Amino acid sequence: PVATEVERAVNPTLDLRRMQLSQQCLQRSMVHTDLVGLMIFLSTPASAFITGQTIACDGGYTHSS
Repeated sequence: PVATEVERAVNPTLDLRRMQLSQQCLQRSMVHTDLVGLMIFLSTPASAFITGQTIACDGGYTHSS
């Protein structure tokens, strides 16, 4: 989850947040700037040969689960 006011409201307890973070490779919350590099790459010709893909920008949560 991205560290926003909504995410903090949905996951109000520190214990719940620690449990969620323990299940992903990078054990920290995503911040909006974590998406910037991926968005820039996908908007350039360097990504021209990428089609029909789902790119998980989730700190390794998908890989860990």
